[in-house]
Amino acid sequence: MKNIYLIGMPGCGKSTIGKIISTEINRNFIDLDEYIVNQTGKSIAELFEVEENYFRACETVCLKKISDMDNMIVATGGGIIETPGNDEIMRSSGTVIFIHTTPEKIMENSSLHGRPLLAENKNRIFELFERRYEKYKSAADYIVDNMGDIKDALNKIKDLNC
Repeated sequence: MKNIYLIGMPGCGKSTIGKIISTEINRNFIDLDEYIVNQTGKSIAELFEVEENYFRACETVCLKKISDMDNMIVATGGGIIETPGNDEIMRSSGTVIFIHTTPEKIMENSSLHGRPLLAENKNRIFELFERRYEKYKSAADYIVDNMGDIKDALNKIKDLNC
């Protein structure tokens, strides 16, 4: 069975939704950021300290490894669509679902602590959203809103029968 890739902004619910949905539809779950840490032996912050492009290169290498697996629910990092070609890697090995929520909702519901691109200025979430929104839409096979009760988003994903 092909993979399901969850894409979207930091704090939109990808990891939470991925963990829950994986048990409900009997698939394995991988958080791409955790996988990168395990593969490199460095934290995301340490990889970003080298430079963002270094982190993005590690991200793509790990995404390619995961794309060779089957039956996975993959919560990607928020910037996965920043690297050209990552959308094709995901689409060629699975279904891509954009978990959509607004920056305002992210700010009110999420701890953005530990996210390198937001460490200095939490309001940068608005800039990232503007820069990434069309890329998310373009990369996605489906868009699922996560604006209220997470159960609604879970049910929408299950109804897709991916």
